[in-house]
Amino acid sequence: MKCPMNERQMRYALFIFLFVPGRTFSQGLQEDSRVVVKTADKTEAILYSTADCPQCYYYLPVALRLSKKPGGIPEVSLVTWQNESGAEISGGIFHFLVEWGLTRGNEREIREFLRLTHDSSAVVMGPAAVTAVAEGNIIVGDDNFSQMLRKCLQSGSASTATPGAKMAFSFRFTEKEINDFMEAVKNPGKVKTRLHAAYSYELMGKWGQHVQQRIVLSMPLKEIVEQIHK
Repeated sequence: MKCPMNERQMRYALFIFLFVPGRTFSQGLQEDSRVVVKTADKTEAILYSTADCPQCYYYLPVALRLSKKPGGIPEVSLVTWQNESGAEISGGIFHFLVEWGLTRGNEREIREFLRLTHDSSAVVMGPAAVTAVAEGNIIVGDDNFSQMLRKCLQSGSASTATPGAKMAFSFRFTEKEINDFMEAVKNPGKVKTRLHAAYSYELMGKWGQHVQQRIVLSMPLKEIVEQIHK
């Protein structure tokens, strides 16, 4: 049986369930409702609907990317300083922000796909309820450059479970390390390091059992490094 609510009413109901104190919210995502949609910009989203409202779809974390300021300016910076003679770079700080989530355009495109292929009243309600998983190595790679970044990481935000929320990373380099990093800036295509963010989520199986799942978002660090000095 389909929900009688329109899209605005369903989104309002989601807000009430999530934010009114005293209520316990469970999306009840159905394991057998899985849909994978690839958008025009090659974003691949995984969505699930609920038993109570089969046209209500929620998407898993997707599209880990470098954050941008209004106007499209990438949120990445590199500050360096020189030694006393002023002849050589003797250190530096590398900082960037990343986020995940669908764009409004992505959501519209996915909604239209769902309405054409699954349910004429399908609605993308928003993100699925997920929990960030603590990872020992959010900077992934076994080469010397990756090992250097893990060593120089001064602060790194925990993976956020909210789309659009920014995760900050800051690295401090000594003279040897900044020289190695500047080589990567000159040749970003050689950077093999990846940035990971992991999440767990719960599905409802065919017989009502709770099924724990995990998803890992990944992006090549070269996409961030190549933005320096652009």
